[in-house]
Amino acid sequence: MRYGSRRRFAEQLPILREMLNASFAQLGYYTEISAEELAAQTDGLAYLLDEKLLLWLEKEGRPVAFIVTVPDVSEFLMRVRGRLGLLNQLRLLATRGRYRREAVLIIKGTVPGEQGKGYLSLLSRELYRNLRAGGYQALRSTYVERDNQGSQAQYRRMNGRPLHGYTFYERGPR
Repeated sequence: MRYGSRRRFAEQLPILREMLNASFAQLGYYTEISAEELAAQTDGLAYLLDEKLLLWLEKEGRPVAFIVTVPDVSEFLMRVRGRLGLLNQLRLLATRGRYRREAVLIIKGTVPGEQGKGYLSLLSRELYRNLRAGGYQALRSTYVERDNQGSQAQYRRMNGRPLHGYTFYERGPR
């Protein structure tokens, strides 16, 4: 079992990227993510990271499964109207301890050849222990494709339930 690290987050990104791309490659809607894209999408995440909520499992030294979960800072983002300039970044950094009540599971996966062996269940149990120890009261998830039975099964095993359907919006040019 391995954990995220604020200091070594940049070094850990390639490990996560390799598992991410391998885990989702067989899904028709997934587009492989480059190192540059992942770096851009996770920019600033290291300073918000609760290290016990980013987990991955290695088998014989090879990464096989992962879960990326972050504290939910939505309340802060709403308060500052999404403006994350330098001053608000510093405010968030100074107050990040306040946002340990709820967490959001961003993504999880298991590399092909290792799927169905219970590795995500093992990681999920550890995640729940760490959430409880950290004082979190709720865990939510980002969007899960309706056809992704593997991800849905994992949430059901964790006693998860859908809260609502999803609606996507697109804003046309003005």
